[in-house]
Amino acid sequence: MKNKKDPLKRNPHIATTQTHIFFHGGPLSNWHPSTPRFPGHRALTLCLPDLDALGIPHPSPNAAVTRLIRSWSFTCGEQWMMAMKGWLFEEIPGLDSGVDICDEEFEAVRAVAPRVQKALGRAAEGFREDVWEYASEVIVTAGCVARAEVDSALREVYLASAGRKFVEGSVRDRVWGVGLRWDSVEIQDEANWKGKNRLGRCHDEAARVVRLSS
Repeated sequence: MKNKKDPLKRNPHIATTQTHIFFHGGPLSNWHPSTPRFPGHRALTLCLPDLDALGIPHPSPNAAVTRLIRSWSFTCGEQWMMAMKGWLFEEIPGLDSGVDICDEEFEAVRAVAPRVQKALGRAAEGFREDVWEYASEVIVTAGCVARAEVDSALREVYLASAGRKFVEGSVRDRVWGVGLRWDSVEIQDEANWKGKNRLGRCHDEAARVVRLSS
């Protein structure tokens, strides 16, 4: 009965120790469908102050593209991240006029398939890796918090985390994950990690915010 009540132990995509929560897929995945969808206006409200604190330039709150993001509901964290990547780096004439915006510029927001959104986000013409390295964690963390506020499965995992460190165990991803299987013995020792664990750090901060507000 205990395992049925513990959202960490009952989830087949999660393994835990006293200090870490290892995952691949499931509610902690950035691809996991949000049920219901989470509101763009809430995620923007969460991330704009942090982007400003880091001195990262971005479209104004009244820009057409900002209003578009704010008005949308997102199907998953990946859709939110790719839409925000386009929002941050696209150079659109008359961006702050609030009048005209081409559908193609923000097809990432309108697309249904998350993998299509990812390809479009990669194509952002003004992309700068040095800026994205810092902005991406702020953006993804805000999306995680906004999703947890409407998605009970993710919120339960956050509340049960008890301050443990989240770790994405993806063999192929050494930026958002650690380059090791989530259920391997090797992943339990941080000295073996081969990646930055960026998504894990986003979950760490999002879980902290959710626990403080609960």
